[in-house]
Amino acid sequence: KMVQEMSGPVMNDVVKAGHWIDWGVLTHNWGDEWNFNIYYIAADMGSFMKGWDMFTSSMMEKHPDSFGEWQSNILEHKDNIYTQRMGAMFPLK
Repeated sequence: KMVQEMSGPVMNDVVKAGHWIDWGVLTHNWGDEWNFNIYYIAADMGSFMKGWDMFTSSMMEKHPDSFGEWQSNILEHKDNIYTQRMGAMFPLK
């Protein structure tokens, strides 16, 4: 509900502004201890950071208590930054 009503619309604005290519939510089916993941896709680290700055400042402006609400629902937290090397967007030659 928090993603749909608060952070999702803000993340959509970051995509519309061109900083991120996409974002989404992954839920757990099998094989990992994490059962809810929000991911962000950007062309490069600089674009991600510009988008992250826009996201966090917009969230603080529109929903000043949101980060505290998120934190109260998180039992454990793990950050990762991945670089895509191959896939549909980057086919093998």
